[in-house]
Amino acid sequence: MSKPVPAIIALVCVMALVACSSEADVTQAQPEPGQNLTVEGSNEEGPIFLTFGGFLHIDSSGANLCSSLAESFPPQCGDALVRIVGSADDIIDAARSSFDNPDDAPITTENDVTWSTEWVTIPGLLEDDRLIVD
Repeated sequence: MSKPVPAIIALVCVMALVACSSEADVTQAQPEPGQNLTVEGSNEEGPIFLTFGGFLHIDSSGANLCSSLAESFPPQCGDALVRIVGSADDIIDAARSSFDNPDDAPITTENDVTWSTEWVTIPGLLEDDRLIVD
């Protein structure tokens, strides 16, 4: 009967590498499409500051980051990844800041609906499954 010692040793090594990574390594990571979450240091006793990615969608029901947008006009949120809480202006400013030139950010407003045509990243505090932006 073979012993699972090599697998256990490999798991311990991976866990040690993750535990020893510096906070700077995490905060510099930028989400790519398909990667929607970057944690920037966490506090077990408080909210978590993070950067969340997706397509921005704001309508009368609220603001969300979505995994996709329906091809209707105006588009609808395909699958909401996280609800965003904050003023619409603060949320839009945060989304614009994820582009090199925020003034040219691909964010559109039509018929009281605002959306991004490209993936955006928005920093905030995660509390009760909501991204708090201020």
